[in-house]
Amino acid sequence: MLANWVQETTATTGDGPITMGGAIAGYIALSDAFSDGDTVSYAVKDGNNRETGIGTYSAGVLTRTTVLETLVGGVFDNSAPAAIALSGSATVTVGMTSQSINGLHTASWVKAAGAIFNTPANYPSYDAKAVEATVNRMRVYPALLLSAVTITKLAFKVETAAADTTHLRMGIYQISADGSPGKLIHDFGDLSSYAAATGLKLITLGTPLTLSPGGYWFGSVSDSATLGISSPNIDGGNIPFIGGVSIYNSERPVCLYKSDVTGALPDPLGAVSGTSSGNPYGLGWQ
Repeated sequence: MLANWVQETTATTGDGPITMGGAIAGYIALSDAFSDGDTVSYAVKDGNNRETGIGTYSAGVLTRTTVLETLVGGVFDNSAPAAIALSGSATVTVGMTSQSINGLHTASWVKAAGAIFNTPANYPSYDAKAVEATVNRMRVYPALLLSAVTITKLAFKVETAAADTTHLRMGIYQISADGSPGKLIHDFGDLSSYAAATGLKLITLGTPLTLSPGGYWFGSVSDSATLGISSPNIDGGNIPFIGGVSIYNSERPVCLYKSDVTGALPDPLGAVSGTSSGNPYGLGWQ
């Protein structure tokens, strides 16, 4: 979430949650703009050090959920940034990050796909079964989130089981400045045990995952040439589908793919192998 004219001091030290110290003159406090549990797009300035990210606000404290970029000692890090250690005299500002701006305004991936992809709303899901016949080929599909979303459960539906599957992973990538997949935001881990039997798979995350508005790429890969997964269109679409469904049910989304992906998902995704189309592996959230 965003708000205008929010800026506070903080006496917090270290790299943990940030306790707000009061609004700077001419600005308002986070408590004036947000409620407990709200997701906040933030920026921290501490001397010459900088940090941007997504946090969760509650009772005067901002918990740094996802660090997006840092500048520490003149070293810029947008690939694997860690929360900066605060000195006790930092300021915290609320504002849209460059990742959100780039996701909204760099439209090459939207145009290439032929449609704006699913947002966190009850858009119609595409129910056709997806089978990736090329093993270890990771497909990534773009999506534009128009509002912040917090994912507590991962959902997908196995239509054709493949007991021999030993590698099934799904993940979310940040959109880079040129619209391509960039930094890995989240790898949902090894899901191959769920491929052995058909049916809905609803997996509770150990830690909720918060995504701010903007552009993302959602990807999946397996080592099976027969595994069939469809979108989790459940209860009239109340589990939104984010794995690459366009707003046109009759269309197949265009995607990028990367060959020979094994083990943990690559971070960043790096150079892709080509483009393709077809039904994506379905990925949903609650």
